[in-house]
Amino acid sequence: MIAIDTGIWIEYINTNGKLHSRAKAIIDSVNSGKASAILTPLTLTEIFYVAKEYTRKFTHPKNPKHLQRNFTILYIIILMWK
Repeated sequence: MIAIDTGIWIEYINTNGKLHSRAKAIIDSVNSGKASAILTPLTLTEIFYVAKEYTRKFTHPKNPKHLQRNFTILYIIILMWK
């Protein structure tokens, strides 16, 4: 079991980040069942804030794709929390 800190999620959310591919590999390994993960309530709060701010700053307000991305991220987090 691994603990996924906020930094990993920030890189995962920021698809243009230098470490995005590494962060994505970690998240994908949990998503596929190859690894299990834990998250703290603080990390969940930080992830939500970062996702919200990132999409607010870098997406067009009339484009619903930013909402879909936020919900996808939260869905992944909820699945891992179980």
